[in-house]
Amino acid sequence: MRFGVRVPATHPIRDVVGFVQRAESAGFDACWFPDSHLNYREVWTTLGAVALATSRIQIGPTVTNLVGRHVTITASAARTVAEAAPGRFILGIGAGIELPWKVDGAIALATILAATASFDHRAIDGAAAARFMAAFRALVEEPLRICS
Repeated sequence: MRFGVRVPATHPIRDVVGFVQRAESAGFDACWFPDSHLNYREVWTTLGAVALATSRIQIGPTVTNLVGRHVTITASAARTVAEAAPGRFILGIGAGIELPWKVDGAIALATILAATASFDHRAIDGAAAARFMAAFRALVEEPLRICS
């Protein structure tokens, strides 16, 4: 059996890194960070700091929001964290449940909901989901081949 801990990065980054270091020392196998543009520290910056300060514990976002984050930017961030934490990075992806109306109003919420519904619909189709994951994996693992 393996054990992980979810760490909402609500405290200063040095405190978050210290907490993960203590979790690693205590024997936890994984540490997951929520991806929220409004509630926590920026997840990819946090993952990078944690990756460089730990050596064994697996790390990743609980689910990073591909509706609110462009897929190529997410792939670049994932590639960077995977390089900083070789063999320890696990990527969770999904549509997320951000509440953009807190910032941009009802029009943004409608846009995000429409994109989320579209993403979820494609994810239900196993073949489409497999094609998406293959393309995303290629962006993370072989960006120069894909983009040249």
